[in-house]
Amino acid sequence: MSSQSSKLHFVFIPLMCPGHIIPMVDMGRLLAQHGVTVTIAGLPEGCENIDALPSRLLSKNFMDAVGMLQQPLERLAFDGTSCFTITCSHFINLSKIHEKVSDDLEPFVVPSLPDMIELTKGQLPNDLNPRSVVLKVKEEDIVENMRVADMASYGLVIWCIGPSSLCNKDTLEMAERGNKSSVDVVQCLQWLDSWHKTRPFIWVVRKGYKSDEFNKWLSEEGFEERNKGRGLLIHGWAPQLSILSHTVIGGFMNEKLVVQVLGIGERVGADIAMKWGEEEPYGVMVKREEITKTINLVMDSGNEGEERRKRAMKLQVLANKAFENKGSSCLNVKRLIKDISQISGTKD
Repeated sequence: MSSQSSKLHFVFIPLMCPGHIIPMVDMGRLLAQHGVTVTIAGLPEGCENIDALPSRLLSKNFMDAVGMLQQPLERLAFDGTSCFTITCSHFINLSKIHEKVSDDLEPFVVPSLPDMIELTKGQLPNDLNPRSVVLKVKEEDIVENMRVADMASYGLVIWCIGPSSLCNKDTLEMAERGNKSSVDVVQCLQWLDSWHKTRPFIWVVRKGYKSDEFNKWLSEEGFEERNKGRGLLIHGWAPQLSILSHTVIGGFMNEKLVVQVLGIGERVGADIAMKWGEEEPYGVMVKREEITKTINLVMDSGNEGEERRKRAMKLQVLANKAFENKGSSCLNVKRLIKDISQISGTKD
């Protein structure tokens, strides 16, 4: 493996935002650990992150630039989305079942799956359920071009690799993933160490659109002072992996994907997927009572909560086993390198 992998050179071209850069860096690290040369393309100083763009519309330039690479470069599309999500999207697109549903909140069953998986039209990504003419042209074209390219080239081959974040156990590097943290990591972890059975919380208030207005409201309401004994507010970027790896964490709120299907979480908030940058016109409001109810369900010490935690722990064990030396993830990295070596004509 070492002789063939040393002749390969992978160049990663991520969309320049932490949610895309971080898993690509992890994937690059995994390949490098197997002797592959890896380069991650970046942007000039001062423009390293999509957050630095004066307008979100400029991100279209990245899509145009990627399209220009189609002919001169041999490429693999690295999709950080899970196999399950890709499979659901494929069968929905193939059957067009979502086009038979008129109401965004009306559930339908994803066809051709062994288990009954229900979704609503409003939960679909924008390439399947566009909400404006502008978005329809951009996203549908991009995704459809990707589908055509997949089938016309080497094909849609999936190597199940991950969780890629497990490739890095270094405490400092875990804390420095993504943007510069807005809180001292040691102080944050010490704060977590001080809690056990009560329900303290960490609330990350991201910087961005109307963040100054929101922070002003927090100050006027005295929220931070009122919750000083059991809550920690982080204004900006948080060392997410370091926090979520801590043993005291009982749950966290994030974008919903498959937690209900796996039986390890509860849904709260919007019933219809919000397009990035276009959330305000929809005016979504989640009442405190609904959030409290959901937190109680997740943190429940009864049978339901205990079973949920057991399922989560089982998945953690399986993920760690997959990442061991002879685990499925490790073997699939080797298979990926071997396949690319054969395609490119690299021999032992």
